[in-house]
Amino acid sequence: QLYPVTLPEGITADKALAAPDEIVTLTVTAPAAYTVAVTYIPAGGSPVPIPEADGVYTFAMPAAPVTVGADFSLTWAGLQTLLNAGGTVRLLCDVTADVDSSFLKVPAGVTVTLDLNGHTVDRALTEAVSSGNVLQIYGSLTLGDSSAGGTGLITGGYSTGDGGGVCAFGTFIMEGGTISGNSANRGGGVYVGVNQTFTMSGGTITGNTASNGGGVYVNGTFNLSGGTITSNTASNNGGGVVVSGTFTMTGGTITSNTASNYGGGVNVSGNATFTMEDGTIIGNSTTYYGGGVY
Repeated sequence: QLYPVTLPEGITADKALAAPDEIVTLTVTAPAAYTVAVTYIPAGGSPVPIPEADGVYTFAMPAAPVTVGADFSLTWAGLQTLLNAGGTVRLLCDVTADVDSSFLKVPAGVTVTLDLNGHTVDRALTEAVSSGNVLQIYGSLTLGDSSAGGTGLITGGYSTGDGGGVCAFGTFIMEGGTISGNSANRGGGVYVGVNQTFTMSGGTITGNTASNGGGVYVNGTFNLSGGTITSNTASNNGGGVVVSGTFTMTGGTITSNTASNYGGGVNVSGNATFTMEDGTIIGNSTTYYGGGVY
């Protein structure tokens, strides 16, 4: 009788069905930056560790269906290595910065698609530091989350300057994922530099704080067509968004953000431009003027 072998993401096997005592060979397909502990679990049984030899893992098939387990780990430096290489980076585990780690960076000239895949990227800062961002972008980054639950998260940034979560000095495209639990002077969630572009069609920016622009601070161009900016807080202006450049809104929702002074939802600063063609701005608040837009 043949029994099935069920595999996790990042592992392949030389056979999908095997007879009792037949040798099954597993290969790790995840990038080399990951480390992994591999087990097999017979139906109704407990995990059995599988030792690695010359890059492969082998076990003798029991007389029962088997589920292969893979406990992946990736260091902060390992994630930086993947970002340096460009292309698609699909996370297989949470990644947390070490105490002495710097921000992650997408280098100039490099294009990255980062699929959070339900996992968390955590800078893990508990007090403000210079360049306390989670991510700085100098090339191009597309952020998404392919997980069914949409639980992918960028968090733990705490900067004395701009962009607690993401600081965009290049091109930033947000299609999914959540940026939450970050803090900065300007742009608790996202800061967009002069002459740079942030395009948001999905995902959520929530629970970030800043003096100005709790969710997003825009010195360049911000195009919002989808997604949600919600429950961010500014101790000065622009609970949701501060615009010092150009902001075009054709969709999406800005809601439940708060500011102590002006623009609970959106604060349009100086000679900046805000064009709203569609979307929703609702339920934002401020102590003084412009609960929705100032």
